[in-house]
Amino acid sequence: MNYDFHKGIHIHYFDRAMTAELEKKISPMIRLLDDTDDSVLAAVRRALISEGKNAIPFLRSAHGVITNKYQKDNILDVIRKIRQNPLFLLREFLENTDKSESFETLEQQVVNLSSFGYPETDPDYIHSFLDKVSLEIHSAYVKNSTTNHLTLLMALNQVFFHKYNFRGTDDHYFNPDQSYLYSLLLNKTGIPISLSVLYMLLAERCGIDMYGVNLPLHFLAYDKESDVYIDVFNSGIMLTKDDCKDFLRKAHIEFRDEMLHRASNQTIIKRMIRNLIIAHQKYGDEWEVHQLKELLNENERAD
Repeated sequence: MNYDFHKGIHIHYFDRAMTAELEKKISPMIRLLDDTDDSVLAAVRRALISEGKNAIPFLRSAHGVITNKYQKDNILDVIRKIRQNPLFLLREFLENTDKSESFETLEQQVVNLSSFGYPETDPDYIHSFLDKVSLEIHSAYVKNSTTNHLTLLMALNQVFFHKYNFRGTDDHYFNPDQSYLYSLLLNKTGIPISLSVLYMLLAERCGIDMYGVNLPLHFLAYDKESDVYIDVFNSGIMLTKDDCKDFLRKAHIEFRDEMLHRASNQTIIKRMIRNLIIAHQKYGDEWEVHQLKELLNENERAD
């Protein structure tokens, strides 16, 4: 299964007039991808790559109907070149010795990773969506007769799990869509780490001091004020340290205190990449696996 085309899901950011203008601009270039003149082909490829995510829906659509193998291969190659652009930003982040631990940095890198899987990912849309949801959480919070940390946490859970229906799923657990922010926002299902990151980004906007815990076999969010570990994958169940120990004991893993320490932004992104490597391997997406392995291996060689 080729991940470049196996989904075809889209969040539409453009109005009809803008889409028509883009199609008028991009479609003629796509038709030129069957040109056998190397100079023409190189110029067209550069122009399409420069369009970035704007070109992706048209490229995917054309790939689905064109029968010319030479042209189809060129379309696929352009799509992959566009998808590689975010990898440069991720590589720069992973190699950065400064290692910023801000939630703004985490958000940027999760968006970059999503842009590899789905170049249609729009950072402005995601930032606006998170801002909007955080305001809804605040609105739900102030409606409580008692306003304290617990009712703020309850408001976060009510909006996240019930209004927007974000949830963990055992169905298609290793589908790459469970890890990319683009498809997570669309389908509302994810794996523990992707759901936890989204949950924490909202918590930070609401003034909740929370961080990620890179537990073996699972990923949790830790709420400092209430001293509980939140299992976002399982509808926000609150766990104690002893609960975490018991989980590891049942999995025959020896507990160490550092397992519950704060996960750095780099640790989070690396774990998300490793999860995606496993997921893409299960789908037979060799190109994606190679790109993501190279991204990790280059960083680990530098370490």
